[in-house]
Amino acid sequence: MIIDQIYVISVESSNDRREIFVKKNPDIVKLSNFQWFLVEKDTEDTRRGCYDSHRNVLKDAKKQGFKNILILEDDAYLTVDYSDFVSKINDMYLPDNWNIIQLSYIPIRLTKTNIPHLLAVNCIFWTNAYLANVDLLEIPEYNDIP
Repeated sequence: MIIDQIYVISVESSNDRREIFVKKNPDIVKLSNFQWFLVEKDTEDTRRGCYDSHRNVLKDAKKQGFKNILILEDDAYLTVDYSDFVSKINDMYLPDNWNIIQLSYIPIRLTKTNIPHLLAVNCIFWTNAYLANVDLLEIPEYNDIP
């Protein structure tokens, strides 16, 4: 799999979080397809703000014509080098219709699939690291439901 773009979502005023991200992910920030995705904090509804930032990343990726993207929040880090991460992803069998590979999550409902070691995540409360198949992933408007 070729990862067309790496987006790291960060609140614009959170310079300290970006500094920590750079220290924890030095190999990622040097890549030509790395991009900070800076957002304004939604002070009225932080859940909506988080949701909209992920939705806006997807909209940007579609506008740019990217196919596969890695989305990280600024508190995420890989536990292996980026090249090892890509190798592990490439070693996985993925069905043609995959839309998201959740890399970090708190599972609420999981469903077994026909693919060994692969579960379908039906509900999560953690979005700090995932791969998205831009063509097959849609994020609806925020509706106040987590």
